[in-house]
Amino acid sequence: MILKTNDTFARVDDINFFGSFSKSLNGLFTIAWSDFDWESGIGGFRTSGEGTYIIAKNDVVKQIGKLERPNDGKISNNGNFIINDWLFGEGLKGIYYAFNLSGEILLKHSFSANLYNNSISENGRYCVCQCCNSDTDDSNTLNFFDLEEGSILWKTNPETGWTDSYYFDCEKMELHLTYKEKGIFRYSFNGNFLDKEKWETERINYLSAYEISDLAKERFKEKKNNMNEEIAEEIILLFERALEEGLYKYPNETAIVYRTIGEIKELLRNIPEAIHYYELAFEHNSKVGIKRHLKMLKENKD
Repeated sequence: MILKTNDTFARVDDINFFGSFSKSLNGLFTIAWSDFDWESGIGGFRTSGEGTYIIAKNDVVKQIGKLERPNDGKISNNGNFIINDWLFGEGLKGIYYAFNLSGEILLKHSFSANLYNNSISENGRYCVCQCCNSDTDDSNTLNFFDLEEGSILWKTNPETGWTDSYYFDCEKMELHLTYKEKGIFRYSFNGNFLDKEKWETERINYLSAYEISDLAKERFKEKKNNMNEEIAEEIILLFERALEEGLYKYPNETAIVYRTIGEIKELLRNIPEAIHYYELAFEHNSKVGIKRHLKMLKENKD
């Protein structure tokens, strides 16, 4: 049997197969898959009727397999391949599979979250998958596996968010997370975030107004007992950025911002400016919890 491909789809005429596909980097192997039950004629969400995956070498079909809902197939230069199985029925769940060219299972890992995407190294030894949101420990996790060991090496919630694509640098033992807008961020094969400082510098450009405000609050909480002019300026600039990004549309949040800036000014013993920001906070929300303290500061000032 021959697997035929065009720019978008793959097909095997002998078995009426039609689906998506991905090729190994060396072009030798192809994996194709269809989240569709040919007997019932139902694809996508369903409660029964397995989908199909196909492995071909030089376009000659070598393996045909069945999973509940196969998606996101990838194949390496040695024929090892991975598939996300979205599973039947409702619920946040999925199984991440890895096989060798003979069809033997190298890895089967269940998740209590939907599977987002995946990738496998060129040499077929390492692979990753990322999960979507859930209310479990698997929520948004990036999971890194060693197929030689058949086990997970580490998992983390990447600060940089859901990845668009991956690159395995096996010589440097680095996993590159590639984003269309954010660029590239690296993890070591033992799970260390190598570009943490780079992300700390750049992440504000990708945060919402609420997220920027939360970041400022975190910095204030961390530095409250060691406040100085430099730290204060950094935190206040974050709050001002949050307001510029649209937080000013929400009076309660704006009140909290101004109250916190007032607290910073008070820590620096700049009481007139502290009073100014406390008054702004009170104007936006009279229940922001500053009324008595503001009165006391004004009386002592006079």
